[in-house]
Amino acid sequence: MEICLYNGKEICAYDLKDENGYYKDESVLKWKLAAAEGKLSCIECGEKVYLASGQIKEPYFAHYSKTECTYGDLSESEESKTGKRLLYSLLKKSFPEGEIHARYKMKNGMYSSCYVENLEGQDLAIDYRLQNSEFIKFNERDKFYKSEGIIPIYILGIRLYKDT
Repeated sequence: MEICLYNGKEICAYDLKDENGYYKDESVLKWKLAAAEGKLSCIECGEKVYLASGQIKEPYFAHYSKTECTYGDLSESEESKTGKRLLYSLLKKSFPEGEIHARYKMKNGMYSSCYVENLEGQDLAIDYRLQNSEFIKFNERDKFYKSEGIIPIYILGIRLYKDT
């Protein structure tokens, strides 16, 4: 999972790397210590989570124990996770006054890849996908965004290795 709560405040694993993909070591250490002290929790179920931050995979939060919570069960490729991290970083630069969220849960229960609470205008919901999505889900999502006055942006990524 990309986000969790740290002392009741939302934090994002994407913030642990700079735009070049290098870890911000001080933040990594701080959040690992916070997890060890039981200060990180799942945004959905409230169970304790830890930070996983290695050299191969993108950083993420995970439940300590297997739980009924489905929030952390999202299975994505590293390519997709990297794309979302880069998108999140770009949005933070582009909207310095806005509030940027990763994997934002909408009022209808669906998630957008990134969400911008834009203080200077309408909010933005950005959906980044590498795989085919069901057309019915797309229409449902699009209809919801429009009914809420949210500007939707859809980004369809391409796979680096088309034959796999």
